[in-house]
Amino acid sequence: MSAGILACLMGASAWAQGVSPKAILLETDRPFYLMGEPVKFTLTNYENLNLETSAAPYKVTKGSKIVYAPKVMILVLYSIAPNGSKSWSWNQKDDSGKQVVPGIYTITVKTKGTLFTRSVQFEIVSKSGGKIVTGTTKGT
Repeated sequence: MSAGILACLMGASAWAQGVSPKAILLETDRPFYLMGEPVKFTLTNYENLNLETSAAPYKVTKGSKIVYAPKVMILVLYSIAPNGSKSWSWNQKDDSGKQVVPGIYTITVKTKGTLFTRSVQFEIVSKSGGKIVTGTTKGT
């Protein structure tokens, strides 16, 4: 399991089918990233069912604000077989193509069909004078 902070949310239909909340995991490869580093995240299917997801089934939020949501012109579906996984990476750019500021972010991934929603939090930090300084976030 990655060092990323894992938070699982499950649709009611999946829970009714007896799918364990830990059967579908979303993880980052580490808990924090320096500004400009790609954020890699992986959805792993430990359940005995096939999952379908689109080419870009995720969004990145900071608090309640959507920072980035990929825009797809052609819908491509990917299948994630039992014990399989699918990885994506995000370049830390917002919807307008600008580098995001340091802070805590959440990536949320949704699957098709049997709806699963998984989220994972991570932090983007800046580096100043050899010392890592975390960004600040304001409460809502």
